[in-house]
Amino acid sequence: MEIYSKDDEQGSPMEIYEALKHPLTQEEQKSYIRDPVGANFVDSKNAIKTFVEFYYLPFNIGENGLKVLKDFQWLHEHANIMGKNMPFENAEAKSEWKKRKEWISNLVHIITQFYVDLIEAPNRSLAQELFPFVYEMHSIMSVLKAVLEWMEDGCLRKIPEEQGDWWDISHLQEEPWSLGGGLLPDLQKLIVKTPEVADFFSLKYATLPTAACFTLETVNIEEINRLDLYEHFTVEGEKTLCNNDKDFYNQ
Repeated sequence: MEIYSKDDEQGSPMEIYEALKHPLTQEEQKSYIRDPVGANFVDSKNAIKTFVEFYYLPFNIGENGLKVLKDFQWLHEHANIMGKNMPFENAEAKSEWKKRKEWISNLVHIITQFYVDLIEAPNRSLAQELFPFVYEMHSIMSVLKAVLEWMEDGCLRKIPEEQGDWWDISHLQEEPWSLGGGLLPDLQKLIVKTPEVADFFSLKYATLPTAACFTLETVNIEEINRLDLYEHFTVEGEKTLCNNDKDFYNQ
């Protein structure tokens, strides 16, 4: 997969997204490759259970999937407690926040392990059938994990309003397929709060899935070189914003 370089003439949100993706190092890759004799089959069962719950019905959600939706929304709505200026009295609330975030992080680790195990599976026909689903599941969960790590650093400046369990349609008469697109689109909705962010998911290039695992590097806005970022802007208002220090860091 091509990695963005500064000399490339790229500017769409998807191209910027590619620039933030980093393959796992060789040591990290090795940590996921297991000897079948010593493999932890409890982890394997958990991974398969998670995979089945993500896909066992096209428009319904299993136990783990529902917990991801609930916990991520709770973490998003309470991310202000991780701010660096919050009083020490919030230690208990911060502990609860980290506990929920860690559960999702561990789930991503299980999915990544399953991803690598599938690539190494001797049954190549089975691996070929399952790989597109595992690839997409791993991709969106890795994004959610990176967003949580960014929130944990106290970087979220605007807390969203409570939205309720918008994914719960059990009390409605309509068929599930008429109201939603399944778990993965619901996971995307957790972070797609504006049309600008939606571009990261709507602009899909015709690229084949890769066998390499990727992680996302989080960044604080104070660390951004605004002159480098300027190259990606195409709207005049965005360029004006980038030229103004005060406005840039307040957005």
